[in-house]
Amino acid sequence: MAHHPTAKPQLACEYTATSTTITKLSCHFNDTYDTIIQKFRLQVPLLDISRMRAATKDKEISQAVEASGSPSGFVLFAEYNHAGWMRHFTIHGKPLQRAHRFTFGNPLFALPVLQHSIQAALHIPLDCCFIEELDRKRTKMIVTLPTTFLGSTEVDVDAARHALAEIEGKLLTLVQQLTPQT
Repeated sequence: MAHHPTAKPQLACEYTATSTTITKLSCHFNDTYDTIIQKFRLQVPLLDISRMRAATKDKEISQAVEASGSPSGFVLFAEYNHAGWMRHFTIHGKPLQRAHRFTFGNPLFALPVLQHSIQAALHIPLDCCFIEELDRKRTKMIVTLPTTFLGSTEVDVDAARHALAEIEGKLLTLVQQLTPQT
């Protein structure tokens, strides 16, 4: 839902306020929170960010990503375990739902998009959130679909569409890998 201020904020800079629409994918997995988080970590391993920072050539960036051994092609940049701190503020009688947010992507997948519109950096890398359902048997994943970034920044639509569609395809494959096999 877009935020529409009732009064124009007083800022010391020139600015514009833009309303956009993004599409979020919500998946409900018939698997426990811990199991889905574990599967995600196996598919999206942690990137050794110190290797990225120390890189002096493009080949070293590629090597750092490849060294992660990622089966999905995505690497993990950061994570936020909201349940870790929220548990200190529980409401009596209300069960705590765990939530875990991950920031992930692949610099090599993102490069073509960013070369066409650096403003797309607002949405890259990707974010997803896993939420434990109240029944403790199911888990919800929420992720923004990358192709919706086309309308949310000043992206050169024709040049970026293909690269974003490729990232989205890899994202959907990742989601399928998390789905319990029956």
